[in-house]
Amino acid sequence: MSDVLLVSTNDGGDIICENGIIEMTAGFETAVFISLHAGNLKDDGTQATKKYTWWGNLLEDNNPDGKIISRFQNILSGLPATPENLIKAKQAAMQDLEWLTSTGISDKIEISATIPAQNRIAVEINILKDGAKLYGTTFELNWKGMTA
Repeated sequence: MSDVLLVSTNDGGDIICENGIIEMTAGFETAVFISLHAGNLKDDGTQATKKYTWWGNLLEDNNPDGKIISRFQNILSGLPATPENLIKAKQAAMQDLEWLTSTGISDKIEISATIPAQNRIAVEINILKDGAKLYGTTFELNWKGMTA
């Protein structure tokens, strides 16, 4: 089984299409991308913002654990790029990817994040199972929140 490959770009994401053929993947790239970036920008995962849930969550009536919130995306779009908010962004990414461990796909998720330049975030994610790396990625994005 495979998915359309979604990749992080400086200002969001993209699919790769060459000669009219869309690149596919059997890895975790798309699942990680959607977990971090596909929710509603207004939904921070709290009860107060539940009314702003992503439309696709309305299709998941029987599986509340399968809902996509994208807290990471919410932090980057709503808060300024500060060291304090970098910690919040890292914690949000961990929450967004927690389904990987709760379902038994992985044992551990490692996330490191830095602010390499003004209004930028660099992230490294490693997904581990039985001590072996199942998936690893690094990406850099624009931090679109208000200026500090």
